[in-house]
Amino acid sequence: MIKMFIGSKLEYALKVLIELACRAQEEELTTSRSIAQACGIPQNYIPQIISALSKKGWIESSRGPSGGIRLSTSPREITVQDVVEALDNRLIIKECLFSHKPCEQSQSCPLFPLWNKIQDRVTEVIEDTTIAQLVKDKARLKKEAMS
Repeated sequence: MIKMFIGSKLEYALKVLIELACRAQEEELTTSRSIAQACGIPQNYIPQIISALSKKGWIESSRGPSGGIRLSTSPREITVQDVVEALDNRLIIKECLFSHKPCEQSQSCPLFPLWNKIQDRVTEVIEDTTIAQLVKDKARLKKEAMS
């Protein structure tokens, strides 16, 4: 099985965006605490994630007793690749079978062409996958679980 390393910050950012997209119809702002609970994210991660997503203009936030956050960009306009880049992150798909650490992409490695193809395909998928599509997937999975 191929190992794919996805940092928790990326996972949490995607969960936050999906949850906010699901709540987009609501008029009221949502608290970060509510989002953290709904997504199963430790509360101490939320400020970093909200800050990174706000800097991209995807989240609108307001402080104070009636403050909170909401999605300010259409989920159709945000790709998974956009989120990866917003977090200065990258997905590492290649783990060297010989040294058990990320592949250094050495041209002398006999497995490099395979890992490179896999990396290219994953990149293609995350460039083509939007938050809106992930929201649809979440709704479908919820519906399937209920039946």
